[in-house]
Amino acid sequence: MALAAACALAGCDSEKSAQAPTPETAAALILARAKAGDPNAQMLLGQMHRLGEGVPRDANASAYWYRQAAQQGLPDAQHNWAVALQHGFGVPANLPEAARWHQQAAMQGVPAAQYDLGRMYLFGKGVSANATRAFHWFDEAGRHSHRQAIFHLALMSRDGNGTRRDLVQAGKFLLMATELGLLDAQAEYHLLAPSLSAQQRTAAETQAREAMAGLSRGPAMSSPLILRAGLFYAPGQQQPYSGRASLMHTNGVRAKEMEVKQGRLHGWERTWHPNGQPQGQMEYRDGQRHGLISTWYPNGQAQLSGTNQHGQLLNASAFGPDGKPAGAVRAGNGTLAMYHANGTRAGRWVYESGRLTKEPGLPAPEK
Repeated sequence: MALAAACALAGCDSEKSAQAPTPETAAALILARAKAGDPNAQMLLGQMHRLGEGVPRDANASAYWYRQAAQQGLPDAQHNWAVALQHGFGVPANLPEAARWHQQAAMQGVPAAQYDLGRMYLFGKGVSANATRAFHWFDEAGRHSHRQAIFHLALMSRDGNGTRRDLVQAGKFLLMATELGLLDAQAEYHLLAPSLSAQQRTAAETQAREAMAGLSRGPAMSSPLILRAGLFYAPGQQQPYSGRASLMHTNGVRAKEMEVKQGRLHGWERTWHPNGQPQGQMEYRDGQRHGLISTWYPNGQAQLSGTNQHGQLLNASAFGPDGKPAGAVRAGNGTLAMYHANGTRAGRWVYESGRLTKEPGLPAPEK
């Protein structure tokens, strides 16, 4: 596979030539481009040296070319260079440096780097052990269908490690990992199932189906989108943006992620507190709120749960930080009292026919 990619990158075309180029010829073309500074050629040459395709198998040369491409900002090369540093492949092992490069690749949406970084945080390898950070990066990788990351989310949810203990969520993640082909997850679910009520098993199955339907198939753009005339655009682009976009808190934890189709929100918009805990999620369809909405306090306590329909709030229930009910909307009508995490009243939302009519907010509490 590396050689086929090498031939494509080098401009080989076996259909237009009388004889397909040899692996050595393709490698020579790639080497020339790599020496000229092409990061994709450098990345590919590193892979070819790792596999011994068209060039000698050489761990030192592989690590060298991965590093050249990584230093030019190529995310997959940054991950491969991090792996070399992590395991001492062709270069002396350096776990802190490996974690730094994993972080760079992870923040650019490379699932394998997100998973590896999560493992380093979980076990304190190259970084200080931090289960919350580990859960965050496993969650990032899991959104790209990384089944081992989803399996780790399940075990951590089951044990309350890095997140609140939630057996339904653990069941959801185990079912997801099972569907993605991980037999260990299937075995763990059979062990967990007797601890769940019939209602909890149904909830886990439903959540797993919904989550599988929403799994991302590609990385998110990490730079802010530009809102122009009601549509989102990528910086410097003239066509409305389609894809995923994300923002990070200053501490490196993700802050917001949204799915966009032809410039309009379409799919999930999710936010996170600076401590890594989920803050909210809302479904959109063609730019309108349509589907589920949920928000949580920084400690994981539910704040709001409801359903939107064509941009209007259909049903919702609000809760205070202590878990007590704080208002409801039914068939588009009702009042919701909202609170800060410290119990201070944040505002009172009044809805009529699904639309917000009164929102007398209060100033945020002093920190």
